[in-house]
Amino acid sequence: MIVWQLTLSEFMAGLGQGEGYAKINPFDDLMAGLTAPGWVVGTETIIEEDPEFATALANQAEPTPANQVLLHKEGDGWKPVGAYIDDKIAIIDAFRGRDPKLSTDLILRCAENRPVPESRDMTIPGFKAFLRAHFAAVERAIGAGLDVPKNVCEDYGF
Repeated sequence: MIVWQLTLSEFMAGLGQGEGYAKINPFDDLMAGLTAPGWVVGTETIIEEDPEFATALANQAEPTPANQVLLHKEGDGWKPVGAYIDDKIAIIDAFRGRDPKLSTDLILRCAENRPVPESRDMTIPGFKAFLRAHFAAVERAIGAGLDVPKNVCEDYGF
Protein backbone atom coordinates (compact mmCIF):
# COMPACT_ATOMS: atom_id res chain seq x y z
CA MET A 1 0.00 0.00 0.00
CA ILE A 2 1.24 3.50 -0.75
CA VAL A 3 -0.06 5.41 2.25
CA TRP A 4 0.12 8.90 0.76
CA GLN A 5 -2.11 7.85 -2.16
CA LEU A 6 -4.96 6.95 0.21
CA THR A 7 -7.35 9.36 1.86
CA LEU A 8 -7.38 9.28 5.64
CA SER A 9 -10.68 7.38 5.65
CA GLU A 10 -9.32 4.83 3.15
CA PHE A 11 -6.18 4.32 5.24
CA MET A 12 -8.12 4.11 8.50
CA ALA A 13 -10.90 1.94 7.02
CA GLY A 14 -11.57 -0.85 9.42
CA LEU A 15 -9.60 0.71 12.26
CA GLY A 16 -11.67 1.78 15.20
CA GLN A 17 -10.65 3.50 18.39
CA GLY A 18 -11.13 1.25 21.35
CA GLU A 19 -12.26 2.29 24.78
CA GLY A 20 -8.94 3.20 26.30
CA TYR A 21 -5.33 2.49 26.89
CA ALA A 22 -3.82 -0.97 26.88
CA LYS A 23 -3.70 -2.51 30.32
CA ILE A 24 -0.42 -4.20 29.45
CA ASN A 25 2.16 -3.40 26.83
CA PRO A 26 2.31 -6.38 24.39
CA PHE A 27 6.00 -5.78 23.52
CA ASP A 28 7.29 -8.79 25.47
CA ASP A 29 4.67 -11.05 23.89
CA LEU A 30 5.59 -9.84 20.40
CA MET A 31 9.30 -10.41 20.98
CA ALA A 32 8.70 -13.86 22.51
CA GLY A 33 7.25 -15.00 19.17
CA LEU A 34 10.44 -14.11 17.28
CA THR A 35 13.72 -15.98 16.89
CA ALA A 36 16.56 -14.36 18.88
CA PRO A 37 17.74 -11.66 18.67
CA GLY A 38 14.30 -10.70 17.35
CA TRP A 39 15.31 -9.17 14.02
CA VAL A 40 17.20 -10.28 10.92
CA VAL A 41 20.70 -8.95 11.49
CA GLY A 42 21.89 -6.92 8.51
CA THR A 43 18.45 -5.55 7.60
CA GLU A 44 18.70 -2.53 9.91
CA THR A 45 17.51 0.72 8.30
CA ILE A 46 18.30 3.91 10.22
CA ILE A 47 15.50 6.37 10.98
CA GLU A 48 16.90 9.57 9.46
CA GLU A 49 15.13 11.92 11.86
CA ASP A 50 16.53 10.04 14.87
CA PRO A 51 19.64 8.00 13.91
CA GLU A 52 19.82 6.34 17.33
CA PHE A 53 16.92 4.22 16.06
CA ALA A 54 16.38 1.85 13.16
CA THR A 55 13.89 -0.71 11.94
CA ALA A 56 14.69 -4.23 10.76
CA LEU A 57 12.83 -7.28 9.53
CA ALA A 58 11.30 -9.29 12.34
CA ASN A 59 13.08 -12.65 12.65
CA GLN A 60 10.23 -15.02 11.87
CA ALA A 61 10.09 -18.31 9.98
CA GLU A 62 9.46 -16.29 6.80
CA PRO A 63 10.74 -12.72 7.38
CA THR A 64 8.75 -10.07 5.55
CA PRO A 65 9.05 -6.26 5.43
CA ALA A 66 5.41 -6.17 6.58
CA ASN A 67 6.59 -7.15 10.09
CA GLN A 68 9.43 -5.16 11.60
CA VAL A 69 11.21 -4.51 14.87
CA LEU A 70 12.16 -1.05 16.15
CA LEU A 71 15.76 -0.92 17.38
CA HIS A 72 17.68 1.47 19.65
CA LYS A 73 21.45 1.91 19.29
CA GLU A 74 23.28 0.75 22.41
CA GLY A 75 27.06 0.83 22.27
CA ASP A 76 28.18 -0.99 19.13
CA GLY A 77 24.93 -2.87 18.72
CA TRP A 78 21.16 -2.66 18.68
CA LYS A 79 18.48 -3.49 21.23
CA PRO A 80 14.83 -4.12 20.27
CA VAL A 81 12.45 -1.55 21.79
CA GLY A 82 9.35 -1.95 19.64
CA ALA A 83 7.68 -4.06 16.99
CA TYR A 84 4.82 -4.11 14.51
CA ILE A 85 3.92 -7.75 13.95
CA ASP A 86 0.74 -8.78 12.16
CA ASP A 87 -2.00 -6.66 13.79
CA LYS A 88 -0.13 -5.63 16.94
CA ILE A 89 2.18 -2.68 17.46
CA ALA A 90 4.05 -1.96 20.67
CA ILE A 91 6.91 0.20 21.88
CA ILE A 92 8.59 -0.14 25.27
CA ASP A 93 7.09 2.41 27.66
CA ALA A 94 10.43 4.20 28.17
CA PHE A 95 10.55 5.07 24.44
CA ARG A 96 6.92 6.14 23.98
CA GLY A 97 6.00 9.80 23.64
CA ARG A 98 9.29 10.85 22.02
CA ASP A 99 9.37 13.47 19.33
CA PRO A 100 9.67 12.54 16.52
CA LYS A 101 7.26 9.69 17.16
CA LEU A 102 9.02 6.38 16.66
CA SER A 103 5.76 4.65 15.79
CA THR A 104 5.41 6.77 12.64
CA ASP A 105 8.40 5.30 10.82
CA LEU A 106 7.67 1.82 12.15
CA ILE A 107 4.09 1.96 10.83
CA LEU A 108 5.04 3.49 7.49
CA ARG A 109 7.86 1.05 6.81
CA CYS A 110 5.53 -1.88 7.46
CA ALA A 111 2.55 -0.31 5.66
CA GLU A 112 4.45 -0.23 2.35
CA ASN A 113 4.20 -4.02 2.40
CA ARG A 114 0.68 -4.52 3.76
CA PRO A 115 -2.88 -4.10 2.59
CA VAL A 116 -5.10 -1.50 4.25
CA PRO A 117 -5.47 -2.46 7.94
CA GLU A 118 -8.23 -4.94 8.63
CA SER A 119 -11.17 -4.20 10.85
CA ARG A 120 -10.18 -4.04 14.50
CA ASP A 121 -10.33 -1.80 17.51
CA MET A 122 -7.08 -0.31 18.71
CA THR A 123 -6.04 1.35 21.91
CA ILE A 124 -6.33 5.12 21.89
CA PRO A 125 -2.54 5.58 21.51
CA GLY A 126 -2.45 3.01 18.68
CA PHE A 127 -5.28 4.72 16.84
CA LYS A 128 -3.55 8.10 17.21
CA ALA A 129 -0.29 6.59 15.97
CA PHE A 130 -1.97 5.49 12.74
CA LEU A 131 -3.50 8.96 12.29
CA ARG A 132 -0.05 10.57 12.77
CA ALA A 133 1.54 8.10 10.37
CA HIS A 134 -0.93 8.93 7.61
CA PHE A 135 -0.40 12.67 8.06
CA ALA A 136 3.38 12.21 8.02
CA ALA A 137 3.21 10.13 4.83
CA VAL A 138 1.16 12.77 3.04
CA GLU A 139 3.34 15.62 4.33
CA ARG A 140 6.54 13.81 3.28
CA ALA A 141 5.15 13.03 -0.18
CA ILE A 142 4.18 16.67 -0.73
CA GLY A 143 7.61 17.78 0.50
CA ALA A 144 9.24 15.38 -1.96
CA GLY A 145 7.20 16.85 -4.83
CA LEU A 146 5.21 13.67 -5.45
CA ASP A 147 1.84 13.86 -7.18
CA VAL A 148 -0.39 13.45 -4.13
CA PRO A 149 -4.05 13.07 -5.15
CA LYS A 150 -6.16 16.19 -4.58
CA ASN A 151 -8.67 14.41 -2.33
CA VAL A 152 -5.81 13.20 -0.10
CA CYS A 153 -4.41 16.74 0.17
CA GLU A 154 -7.87 18.02 1.09
CA ASP A 155 -7.91 15.77 4.17
CA TYR A 156 -5.32 18.10 5.72
CA GLY A 157 -6.03 21.36 3.92
CA PHE A 158 -2.97 21.12 1.65
